This record gives sequence, C-alpha cells and structure tokens, in this order.
Amino acid sequence: MHRTLLLLPALALGLLAACGDDDGTGSGSGGAPPAGGITVVASDWNGWDRDHEPTPVSRTLAAEEGAAVSVPCPVGGPVEVRVESVDGDGAVLRTDDAMAPEGETGGSNLNDLTDRFELPAGDVVRFDTPTLDAGCGFEVTWA
Repeated sequence: MHRTLLLLPALALGLLAACGDDDGTGSGSGGAPPAGGITVVASDWNGWDRDHEPTPVSRTLAAEEGAAVSVPCPVGGPVEVRVESVDGDGAVLRTDDAMAPEGETGGSNLNDLTDRFELPAGDVVRFDTPTLDAGCGFEVTWA
C-alpha cells in the first residue's frame, strides 16, 4: 500500500509535466518574446579601399507590429526596416528595398534577393545591399 501512495503523486506530477508547454511560460508557442527592442546595425564596406574602416550605425525599434526605423547607409542611402509581425517565436521584418540575405556558407546571396526576413527570438539575421562594389551590411538582433 505504501508503494501505491508514493506512486500516485509521482504519476500525477508526470502527467502535469507532460501537459505543460516547452519552456514553462504558459504560452505554448515557444514562450514570450524577448523584452528588449530589435537592434539594426549597418556597416558600410567597399571593394576598392583595403584600409577602409567601416562606420557602424545602430538603430533600435520596438518589437511590435508596424514599428519602423530608417537606418543610414553612406553608400546608396538609408534603408527602412519595418516589423511586419511578432509572436513568441520571433518577428518578421520587411525592408523598403530587396536585400541580399546571408548565404548558407557566409557572404551574400545575390541570386535570391528579398525584402522579407524572419528573425527568430534571441537570434540574429544578416543581409546586405545587393551591390558588388560598395554598400552596407546589416545585422539585426532581438535579445
């Protein structure tokens, strides 16, 4: 009988744990998004000056639908980054012009330009202006 009394609470706890969500926040969809804003850092580059020192520019926008920020790029002009949607798993961002996403092995993918980027919560997404001689690289984080 003592084993049955001990086994019943353990079984009940196991069932409760199995019914819970994956991160313990109660959201069931990956948890709450990070509390901070989304940070966009742009760094200029060029292909002709080996001694070029990039001038990073950082802008932060709220992690909420419709928030937007204009990020200066010395080569080609500013790029607007807008939050299209947000959930516990991440955010969908849009740029005002098509950009070159980061390639699978690094560098930029100039073959598949897009203006839509998925930013997983707590992660980073990178893209560049779709140029070969000079432009800006963008690193977007949400932490």
